[in-house]
Amino acid sequence: MRMTRRSFGVLALFVVVGATAAFAVLAVRAQNTYVNPDAGLTDEERDAKYDDLRATSVAQSARIIKDFVASGVDIATIRRVPSTVSTSASIYNLGEARDAADAVVRGKVAAQRLEIDASNPNATKVVSVLTVGELLKGRPAGATVEIEQAGTISLDPSGQFVLVINEADPVFGWGSEIVVFAKSDGNAGRFES
Repeated sequence: MRMTRRSFGVLALFVVVGATAAFAVLAVRAQNTYVNPDAGLTDEERDAKYDDLRATSVAQSARIIKDFVASGVDIATIRRVPSTVSTSASIYNLGEARDAADAVVRGKVAAQRLEIDASNPNATKVVSVLTVGELLKGRPAGATVEIEQAGTISLDPSGQFVLVINEADPVFGWGSEIVVFAKSDGNAGRFES
């Protein structure tokens, strides 16, 4: 059988179409290779599995915090990592911030520490102690005020301690002069930023 130019072109077209179709089938199969890790589990088994994972995560966080406290590392010396979880109300200008604040204080960060809630070892906060330089609003109880911020200790991929803080909160560096617009937490001299 003799191949003409036309029959060769038709054959080439069939080869190209066939190869394209085979590639498309393989690509679809490759995309559908996801295997549900919970397939075959009952609701109770799945819930138990995730309860165990949560418990493991909570225990790991508590261990990291305990190790940090035992290490004696100064919280002011570790790298800060922002968390995208925001619990702060949005304030859009200085007038709104002043009006919403119980106290407006210009001061210097004299110390920082991590506080752990006794009833929940994973509930931590960063407490910055400010030496009051100028009181712009409110009446703090003394020459210092304490500012609480949400924050916790974690480990970075290299195993170094990092402080995870709300990205909407300011970073109070030790020794920094700052102006704080703060809400009272009900304790004398203690505020939340």
